[in-house]
Amino acid sequence: MGARTRVATGADAGTIVQLFRAGFEPELIEMVHYGSHTADRYVRANIEGAGGRSSSVYTVTEAEGEILGACEFRRRSDRVFLNYIAVGEHSRGRGVARALLTQSLRLFIDAVSPDATFSLDVFTHNLIAREWYGRLGLRPVEAYEWYRIADPGALDRLSPGPASPYYVTGIAQADIVHKHLGFSEFSVETPEGHVYSVGRLGAKWFRLTSADGSIDPGLIALLRELDPARGLFFIARPPQDNRKWPSILTGQRIEGRLRVVLCRLDSADA
Repeated sequence: MGARTRVATGADAGTIVQLFRAGFEPELIEMVHYGSHTADRYVRANIEGAGGRSSSVYTVTEAEGEILGACEFRRRSDRVFLNYIAVGEHSRGRGVARALLTQSLRLFIDAVSPDATFSLDVFTHNLIAREWYGRLGLRPVEAYEWYRIADPGALDRLSPGPASPYYVTGIAQADIVHKHLGFSEFSVETPEGHVYSVGRLGAKWFRLTSADGSIDPGLIALLRELDPARGLFFIARPPQDNRKWPSILTGQRIEGRLRVVLCRLDSADA
């Protein structure tokens, strides 16, 4: 195939975004920041900023000047997390994903601890990917579900009273970022001192990450005051009690030893 894998440059940003977008169903792409029409600005800034010290790293596999696939990783000294991996439609079934992941992980192997972990999130319905990652030695460590509440009446029922004295931090910076990138994040502090990170995706959604699937009525009331036109999208562990709202997707976080994964990628059996 004559392909090679390398660290991405800023000039690759537009192609990387196109590849990642193509991996989502149209009704789901607005749930991630790559759905923004200016997501290429975000990718370019991550690639070119921080003097190469950004925790986000992008890699691409190319052949004859064409980018065939791309990855986005988050790196730490003791772990590497795969955010996204995507291969172009006409390059699938040719071993591009395997080569891309193998060569990308080799870029990290000397910069992490010997017992570093490798992890990623995979949707439950993606059986082919789950089986492949299983052969690489990755095992489930946590389940999660995606929820989406678009009905204003349903949100009002979650927060029947006026907003408690919750306070917002970072909204001015978030507004500036949102105008430039189409997504942003700010913080909300409760009277008890708990801090929520609240994301905004495009013009339609607030985004929350809730560890146990619970929804704070005071937080919802505040968000309804800030922007009553927005729906709520959140990711949470599956609830243990009766489900209050339907999930739109289920998934797993899977994890393994980085060196084991790389060894199995090098094996013809994986």
